[in-house]
Amino acid sequence: MLKRGHGTIIYTSATAAYRGNSGQHAHTMAMGGRMRLTQSLNAELGPQGIHICHVNMDVRIPLPRVCPRARLSALPSLVPLQL
Repeated sequence: MLKRGHGTIIYTSATAAYRGNSGQHAHTMAMGGRMRLTQSLNAELGPQGIHICHVNMDVRIPLPRVCPRARLSALPSLVPLQL
C-alpha cells in the first residue's frame, strides 16, 4: 500500500469498543484497543494515502445455541445481503 500510495484497512469491532458490559471485561478491552489502534494507524498512515477504518459490526444471529426457538431455515430471509 505504501508503494502504491493508497489503500484501505478495515477493522471490525463491536459496541463494546464504546461501552462495557457486565462480565465482558476482556472483550471490552480488546474492542476498545482495536478502536484506538485504528485511530493511531490512521494518524500515522493517513497522510501517506492509507485509510484505516473502524466498523461496528454488532448483529444478532438467530442460532439454536443462542436462541432455542430459532429456525435455521429462516436465516437466509433475515440476511439482507446474499453472497
